[in-house]
Amino acid sequence: MSELFREYMESTDVEGDVFRGATSEDRLAQFAAEGSPSQVLAEMLAAYSCGDGLEGARIGCELDGAVSKAVEDFAGPAAEVYERDILVKHGSGQLELMTLWVARKPDGASELVDSEGNRYSAGLDDFRQHNELLGADDQILAPRNITAVPGEGEIVAVSGHMTPRWVWIVGGIGIVVVVGGAAFLLLRLRRDRAFSKSLGD
Repeated sequence: MSELFREYMESTDVEGDVFRGATSEDRLAQFAAEGSPSQVLAEMLAAYSCGDGLEGARIGCELDGAVSKAVEDFAGPAAEVYERDILVKHGSGQLELMTLWVARKPDGASELVDSEGNRYSAGLDDFRQHNELLGADDQILAPRNITAVPGEGEIVAVSGHMTPRWVWIVGGIGIVVVVGGAAFLLLRLRRDRAFSKSLGD
């Protein structure tokens, strides 16, 4: 079992979490009544339909203007919308169940949408590279196939944000250029001094 999920099960301070007990012992007892840890985790990170009256629909899906617009821009008025939580541990140590949405077209194509209305068409890594909600020091627990509905498959613990590799490459080149330039200047200075000394002789 993931250490992050274990921490979640025992914590009484999880932003966005449903009440499961005032103490760690109460929470663990409630989780035990709901099923095995793997079953609880799978259910917690599953995607639930926001459709009215649909079997398995989650009551109270709340799509604000930015989310609704992003969904319609991607899939039009016939979009299917699913709500999905991911478990976040912020760099500060605060735990949070963060809500995201999966928008699906009638042909099955899907995108992830965050609370700011930003869309991610290339899955979990796309979200980690481009979201502005999380930083590199945040950790998340989420399905690897984050737009899968309802979400069976591997669950991974990864950082909340990835720094693009090209930034480090460019930085590396910059350092090489600076160091190389300094070495060149030092060599030139030594040659000039040697030349001046020979003239003095």
